[in-house]
Amino acid sequence: MLAEAGLTGSVLAPSEDHELPRLGIGLTDLVKTPSNNFDELPSGAFAGALDDLRRRLAATDPAVVLFNGSGGLERSLRRRPGFGRLDPGIAIGGAAVLCMPSSSGAARGKRDLALAIFREAAALAFPERFPGGAVPTAVPAGTSAHTQSPVARQAPAPTVRSSGTANPGRIEFEVRGARPVPWGTEREWSWRTELAQAARQARAASVLAPAPSDAAFTVWLTFHLSLARHRDSDLDNLAKPVLDTLFHARYVQARIPDVTGVLFDVPDERVVKLVLEKRLAGSPDDQGIDIVVSW
Repeated sequence: MLAEAGLTGSVLAPSEDHELPRLGIGLTDLVKTPSNNFDELPSGAFAGALDDLRRRLAATDPAVVLFNGSGGLERSLRRRPGFGRLDPGIAIGGAAVLCMPSSSGAARGKRDLALAIFREAAALAFPERFPGGAVPTAVPAGTSAHTQSPVARQAPAPTVRSSGTANPGRIEFEVRGARPVPWGTEREWSWRTELAQAARQARAASVLAPAPSDAAFTVWLTFHLSLARHRDSDLDNLAKPVLDTLFHARYVQARIPDVTGVLFDVPDERVVKLVLEKRLAGSPDDQGIDIVVSW
């Protein structure tokens, strides 16, 4: 998986694990007691395990910590951590903390998800090797009304990063301070109005040429939500207002017709890949959405 994520030039044999520190990669265990599986360990083995790990890692101050499998972490936390980027309550120094399904052959059926999270961790740890950033992962990441106007982290306009090429193209921006709401709810149209305004600003700041008329789109949406909305909102219902705003909705239910087709005047049937993620917002000002569209 190291090689598949682009961290090594070739697949390393187990006997070559001494090469990893030279590459900026370290391996350790949550619990140091030898076992074939975490289930073989007594529950008391996990008491204080996370604090012990924090102490061991303090000297190296890693940029990213990635848990390979959730079982041991779940027993240490006494709750399910989820997969992907973990909530701020699971802090290890200043590191970004992620958890992926086990890479063990016993964990069948989740290898694609594990690899996607591994690649995200790699891009966070080594941004110089992955200048385009990581593809967001389609998984929950741990998990009040707030109506101030949407703002980007670099006000007044949303942050826009562009590939600089016309085909394939890429537009990326984020909105903060605006609460994402699901399709069919009372605040859907005010949310779409806020989103449309931010999307227009992002498009105006972009140097990308218009997408070709026959373009096929890939869309990544990462929703940053309050604890209650993170728990109660379905990702598919959160995604629909966003897609209907960015692309031209074939059947416009709109009371406000200028909140559809804001970025692309083509129907959202042209989206061939959609990746969705929920993350826990640290505060009301952190609520919002990260949007990446490529074609």
